[in-house]
Amino acid sequence: MALGGVAVVVTASAGDDTSDIRGDLLALAAMLSWSAYFIASKNSKKLLTSTEFTAGTSIWTAFICIPLGFAFGQDMSWPSWKNWALLLAMAIGSGLIGHALMNWSLVRIPLWVGSTFTLLIPVFSAILAWIFLDESLVLVQGVAMAVVIWALAMIVHGQRQSVPTPIEEPLRDSL
Repeated sequence: MALGGVAVVVTASAGDDTSDIRGDLLALAAMLSWSAYFIASKNSKKLLTSTEFTAGTSIWTAFICIPLGFAFGQDMSWPSWKNWALLLAMAIGSGLIGHALMNWSLVRIPLWVGSTFTLLIPVFSAILAWIFLDESLVLVQGVAMAVVIWALAMIVHGQRQSVPTPIEEPLRDSL
């Protein structure tokens, strides 16, 4: 249900003027890359610490994304001082701290748990884009977001392990 809800969140606005097949294809590529990242992170515990893995993937990401930025015509000019502050906050917050904590946790939890909870990313991305970028949301997207959150809550609830009650031993008569 959560996966279906995410599909609705992503595709519900496909008929409006802001949808673009290039963006959808890039999102698909991002999803495949993210899946490969999760698997690599899970397998990295054999050779690297989570900090080493995070540093290594950051370097590879720079080698891959900088040429792609030029290839796709992104503005690669020197940032203003205000943009440097935003860039550093993003790099330290989600980049360094977020990825280091995620990589640390991925070697300690089943892979399906971490990957399942990434279904929250499109939900919160859409909400944040609506708040900060004036992106439009339609009612069906809101309903789908609620379905995603509900389904993930049910997954968490279903995984809770109940504490076993101790078995009382029968009282023995002392002679």
